[in-house]
Amino acid sequence: IAEKYLEKFNVKVVAVTGSVGKTITKDMIYSVLSKQYKVLKSEGNFNNNVGLPQTIFQLDDTYEIIILEMGMNNLGEIEKLSKVAKPNVAVITNIGDSHIGNLGSREGILEAKSEILKYTKRDGIIVLNGDDDYLRRIIDDRKILYCGFGKNNDCKAESAELINNEYMKNVIKYDNEKIEIKVNTVLSYITYPVMIATSVGKIFNISTTNIVSGIESFITPKRRFDIIKTKRNITLIDDCYNASLISMKSAIETMLNMSKNKRKVVILGDILELGKFSEEKHRELGAFIKSKELNMVILVGQEVKYTYDELLGRKDVYYFSKKEEAYKFLDENIEEEDVVLVKASNGNKFIDIVEYLK
Repeated sequence: IAEKYLEKFNVKVVAVTGSVGKTITKDMIYSVLSKQYKVLKSEGNFNNNVGLPQTIFQLDDTYEIIILEMGMNNLGEIEKLSKVAKPNVAVITNIGDSHIGNLGSREGILEAKSEILKYTKRDGIIVLNGDDDYLRRIIDDRKILYCGFGKNNDCKAESAELINNEYMKNVIKYDNEKIEIKVNTVLSYITYPVMIATSVGKIFNISTTNIVSGIESFITPKRRFDIIKTKRNITLIDDCYNASLISMKSAIETMLNMSKNKRKVVILGDILELGKFSEEKHRELGAFIKSKELNMVILVGQEVKYTYDELLGRKDVYYFSKKEEAYKFLDENIEEEDVVLVKASNGNKFIDIVEYLK
């Protein structure tokens, strides 16, 4: 029904999928395109076979562009969404480990995410993360724009730096034009959404001035690296919206960048939906943490036991199977001025820990 409804309107369709950063990327593209067009976008992560049609049914004759986020848990799901949407522009942010439990491998995830291309229009344009080895495997005769830090990218990041722990200054190059963009977030991976939003903006002939102001007025969604100053003068980072191995690493890196001379504490929970890969991925997280200068690592949950095992022998690493067991420890060990990162998959309800520490 949604497919037929969408066909009634003369709108361009932008579809966004990927393992990490779909929602931020979609919202940033919206921020850019709405400078010059009337745009409808899917709210929050309304990205499945229920949410996507709901967004389409909000269309009326006044809209010129619709931006749809596409999520999945299994093969075949994005293909159905792509058939409904028939995108003019298809974006894939990256191929990570999210849902690897259901799909068996990153190859499987690539296959699932690539389904978006199945019904992308013949004259459509594909926008990909050019630094992702898996996405580089996509062979397609439609126009592909690559975004990344590496050499062979159409939209290339020249630099990305954190300024005064307040914002990210990105310098990107598109068609030999250098563009400087400041983003109101400290998230290090924000440069990818910036490059993708710029590229999509250029596809729709948005002026550079409007691209810059669209991105600079962008506000990251809630609970994605929200920085909270608590009563006890602790800098609390709420990054509990969701977690994958990529976003865990990225969050830890970002935190280390911004808190040079303060005590750094991480409270991490399980990454869900990894299936039989759970032990391997949680151990990989442990190996990653080993090389990082963190003052205290607090692991809470079932699967992070593997992360803990990987860190045995390192002092300042603590494990609790339940949140309730950790509270007393947090009271006694978190000090004023500490920078504390709280991150886990949404299902762990780590918002409770954030509320507790506030």
